[in-house]
This record gives sequence, structure tokens and C-alpha cells, in this order.
Amino acid sequence: PRPDLTSSRYEAVLPQVAEGSHTLEFRATDSVGNVTLSPTMLFHVDATPPRIVLMGVVEGGAYAEAVTPLVDILEEHPAETRITLNGLPFVSGTPVTAEATYQLAVSASDQAGNQTATVLNFLIDTTPPVITVHGVQDSAAYESTPYLYQVEVTDPDGDPVWYTLPVAPPDMHLDAQGRLVWWPQHPGEYDVTVRVEDVYGAADTQSYRVRVALANLAPIMLSTPPVQGMVQEPYEYAVEALDPNGDALTYRL
Repeated sequence: PRPDLTSSRYEAVLPQVAEGSHTLEFRATDSVGNVTLSPTMLFHVDATPPRIVLMGVVEGGAYAEAVTPLVDILEEHPAETRITLNGLPFVSGTPVTAEATYQLAVSASDQAGNQTATVLNFLIDTTPPVITVHGVQDSAAYESTPYLYQVEVTDPDGDPVWYTLPVAPPDMHLDAQGRLVWWPQHPGEYDVTVRVEDVYGAADTQSYRVRVALANLAPIMLSTPPVQGMVQEPYEYAVEALDPNGDALTYRL
């Protein structure tokens, strides 16, 4: 007679299994000692979400040139990755060149259903501030006389700016409001370069030359006027004068 074949279902709850790869085998034994082994099954325990690594830009970063955001997803069993820049699909490693404020959003999932997401904001500002120099001309400064000058700056984006003097004579100072003060002590020609930079690294420079003359001395009369005249006769007097600084003279009564 044919043997009576029966079947059964076996269920068990596995103890806590560490993350990683594991194998599982089943063994079945009947009442007379026959043994059957199941094929080995490989499975993975993964409770860790993917790790997102962003390079090339940082949160809150401001850049005065093009940037190249790089996105790296660290995951042994990746499933889906989504990258957008200002809501549009973005490919990691694509240069970003246009001036604008950007939001880079990245989300990733693995085959176990773990998910992670991150958002990074940055901006590109390549427009430098503009320096406007007023009131600078030859012989505009005199020895032992204060030289005062207000640098005027406009930034198209309205960003805060700061000032530096890469080139300047000794003891010339430029404060945080762009006020330049100097007491020239010796005649001569002095080169000046004012540099202004906004908080995002965009910058502009203005260079000019200040000629320091001797202290502005009063003109000297060289001639002596005649003190006598004749009735109904023209009175003439050729005034002779000299300016120690060589400045042009004007005359008036």
C-alpha cells in the first residue's frame, strides 16, 4: 500500500537578529528517521536609513562664483534616490552658475524601506559692489593739513560691505563706514587703492593718486602801488604777486 503522506506548517519567531547578512536552513525529519534539508536562504537585516553626503556647497553658503554640488548616497541596498534644485530634477555634479538663491533637496530609500532626506540652502552672488570716488584731484592735499574723503559704495543686491586699503601711504586710515582720514607729512605723490567687498566675496577696487603739495601758503605781494595821482589823469598800477605753491591767482578790489 502507498504510504500516507501528510504535510504540516512550521512557524517561529526568530530572536533579535543583528543588522547584516544571514542564512536560514530548514530540516524536516519523519518518524522513521528520513531527513530533508531545505535550500539555504540568504536574507538581510537593515534598520539603518541611507546616509546622504553633500559636497561642493554648505548650508547657508554664499558664493561669488559657480559651484558644483555633489551628492553621494551611502547605502548597501539602495532603492530610490531623488535630487531636486529649486524643485526641479538635478544631476549630481552639474555646475550651477546663475545668480540666485537655491534649495537643494535630497531624499533616499533602501530596499528595507528605510528613508532619509535633507535640504540645503545656498546662494550665488557674482555682482560686485560699485565704488564711486568723488572729490579726488591733483594737488587735493597739503602738507600738515587733514585729508578727508568719504568713499561712496552701492551694492546692487543691498548686501553689507566692508572696506580695506590694499595700497595706501603710511598712517592713512579707512573706517568701517568708508571714511578715509590722513595727515600728510611730506610733499609727494601717493598711490591709493580702496577695496570694497560684500559678505559673499564679490569685490571691487578703485585706485587713484594723491599729490601732496606744500602747506597752502598765502600769496605774496611783490609790487608797491603808487600813492600819488593827478587830477583827470588815469591811475594805473600793475599788481605783481606770487603764490608759493604755484597756484593760479585771481584779483579783485
